[in-house]
Amino acid sequence: MQNNKYFKLFFILFFMGSGLVFWSCTKADEQPGNSLQTNVSTGENGLIVLIHDKVEGIPVILAGSEEDHFIVSFRNELEGSSLKFEAIQDSLPIIMKDDKGNSWDITGTAVSGPSKGEKLIFMRSYMGYWFSWGTFFPGAKIYKNPETAKFQPRVYLSGEWLVPQNQVLSGGPGKDGIPALKNPEFLNRIEASYMNDEDLVLGVVVGSEARAYPHKILDWHEIINDKVQDRSIVITYCPLTGTGIGWNQDQKGITSTFGVSGLLYNSNLVPYDRETDSYWSQMRLDCIKGSRKGEKIETFQLIETTWKTWKKAYPNTRVVSSNTGYSRNYSRYPYGNYKTDASVYFPISTKDSRLHAKEVVHGIILNDKAVIYRFEHFQ
Repeated sequence: MQNNKYFKLFFILFFMGSGLVFWSCTKADEQPGNSLQTNVSTGENGLIVLIHDKVEGIPVILAGSEEDHFIVSFRNELEGSSLKFEAIQDSLPIIMKDDKGNSWDITGTAVSGPSKGEKLIFMRSYMGYWFSWGTFFPGAKIYKNPETAKFQPRVYLSGEWLVPQNQVLSGGPGKDGIPALKNPEFLNRIEASYMNDEDLVLGVVVGSEARAYPHKILDWHEIINDKVQDRSIVITYCPLTGTGIGWNQDQKGITSTFGVSGLLYNSNLVPYDRETDSYWSQMRLDCIKGSRKGEKIETFQLIETTWKTWKKAYPNTRVVSSNTGYSRNYSRYPYGNYKTDASVYFPISTKDSRLHAKEVVHGIILNDKAVIYRFEHFQ
């Protein structure tokens, strides 16, 4: 299969079901020697920076720290009015205060002040490698970047697939060849000796309960079906695009767990729901094949950050145990130097070279368009 001049000949054979991964590269990337330096800090305190912006005319507030590896974004509106925020340092999970006397935490909840208990609306957003944002949202605006790219409207086809079927490829293992987890075992932060401070996690807070889902587990399983208090959730993570997104198991009256289909669309995870066997695009956030085709997925806020930052913000957090019931070496990253080199293993429909392919960025999605924020803006 050809994917224009940017197509790289990668042959990848994954045996994730047996815990083995093999691959070979037969052609160098178009940017030879271009390796991205990672900047995960283990410093004591990361500087929190705020950005007031507008996305599609909607006022938003972003808070982030390059050192602590997190960016969160919310609609800047409370009781019909926008607020003026200031950052609060060294007080995680509290990150900012407003001009009405409220203090807010990393989940967008007012923890003190006249609006205590109120929540800001979480923007539909997540972290991921730049190349994936460039291909799923062609022409995406990059904050404070004068370079532009041509906007291309999203494709919605009327056939069996909502997307071009020739762009849906096998990732190697078959359906459930990469085993999703269901209701995994959890440890407290003291028990989790297999975790290192610099490990990245996807954090979720439901009521008074905080949980962490490590990348080092998700690299091997990609989907975790879980229940936090009375809420059934799905943690989806695609190692190839670096995207971790929280889905609700309950969608329009249908409750289902999700599995890994073994297919990829634009190098991105395609989960399937076990109730109807419909196929979904993780980054498009919609169903692309099956009886639920065209449905939008309902998401919730996940916070990507380091284990050190998360356990500092939530000392009572619980984290997924490495005792998953599967024989995997969770201390080993299964994709070699993929995180830092510029290569992409599978064909993508659009390539945007404004940023390094593997730069991790935060994107906000509204009206099928995306605005991108870089960690360099939060330092």
